[in-house]
Amino acid sequence: MTDITQTPDLSRPIGRGRLDAIVTELRRQEAKRNDFVVDSGDLRIVPVANGDSKVPVPYLVPRASAWDFLPQAGVPLKRQALVQIAEKAMTGGVPTKFLDRAWTEHPEMIADFLTGVMQENRKRRLVRVLEDRDGVDRCRAFLGQNFKAIDNLDIAVNALERAQEFGAFPVEASLSDSHFRLRLVSAEIGEVLNRTDTSTGGHRFYEPGQLASVASGAGDAWRNNGAAQGRDESGLDTIHPIVALRNSETGHGGCDGDIGELLRVCFNMCMTERLVHQVHVGEKLQEGVFTRATYEKHAALVYSQIGDVVSAGFDPAKFAKRIDAVRGAQEHLVRAPTVAANVLISSNSGLRDLDLDALVSTFVAQPGRPTIYNLGQAAARLAQDRTPDDAESLEWLAGRVCSGKLTAEIETATFTHERKLELAR
Repeated sequence: MTDITQTPDLSRPIGRGRLDAIVTELRRQEAKRNDFVVDSGDLRIVPVANGDSKVPVPYLVPRASAWDFLPQAGVPLKRQALVQIAEKAMTGGVPTKFLDRAWTEHPEMIADFLTGVMQENRKRRLVRVLEDRDGVDRCRAFLGQNFKAIDNLDIAVNALERAQEFGAFPVEASLSDSHFRLRLVSAEIGEVLNRTDTSTGGHRFYEPGQLASVASGAGDAWRNNGAAQGRDESGLDTIHPIVALRNSETGHGGCDGDIGELLRVCFNMCMTERLVHQVHVGEKLQEGVFTRATYEKHAALVYSQIGDVVSAGFDPAKFAKRIDAVRGAQEHLVRAPTVAANVLISSNSGLRDLDLDALVSTFVAQPGRPTIYNLGQAAARLAQDRTPDDAESLEWLAGRVCSGKLTAEIETATFTHERKLELAR
């Protein structure tokens, strides 16, 4: 594994968390995790009193045959691990809402049921235990025997190493119980965009090194100065390519590598293409401790693919093609903002009817003419106020709109609306 100290400037605070703090936590997790494959029949679920709370804590407790892997008293189960146990309990799984209610009202009964199913349907399971920052070991994942772990720390290292070749740096990172996310941008590759005049033809790129003064303020400084440095002397906006990486070590999705664009002046992000979706499935693991060598054996190809995603995301020729789609979205005007906004809300993007006013008002506040592109930027702006999971769905929606993929639907809905108005007169 490459030493993380080879990556540039990890001390800057960025996005949703300081990258140096996230890397420190990833290193801590690497040292404090306990991963093993065990027969599910050697485990049981036990409710343990939780202080003054009426709802006990679910514990994963080993039988004598599994004492080599877990302490005899067992370890607390995080909710996501308990849900995974319930999902594997029977064909179709135990519904999560039922599980939550059953654990609250009848913990002993649901614990006995899950234990009984694990013993009756004995299967080898990968159990992932991690010592949390409070010093308590907790089970964070209960997975299949052929789960192929892709390490968050190695994802970061491989992406940052390749990013240096393009003068790119991280602008956003987040780490949760289920996901690690990293966003990279290249300030040396940029396109000038005139949102107030769509008649300007061709591409107007920054030359390599022209943004050196901007790039030198990488990370938080580059982000904080976006409003000032995101427009040139003519008041034009700049767009830069971004690469977004997401990984789950706990079975909540695979490893994804996406590319898109960042509008510098307001730091809106739009995702347009997924280049890598690597599921966490490999060869079956034998019973015993899941070692570091096993991680590296399974994940070498993925780390190579991550490097390829970074290269493709920052390729100027590929970036130019994505900008062509953006210019196409600038040529279409939105004649009925509320109708267009409702098309976005109905596209399963994570938006709700309650978001209609915010989406329309954000769209109206965009500079220049009321274009399809600006509608997409309104969705991207709303993403900045959401959790990372919810933000992703909005950023993908923004990418679809800004690249013109929803233009036909918006035009059809608008025509239908205008026709109804005419008939009503």
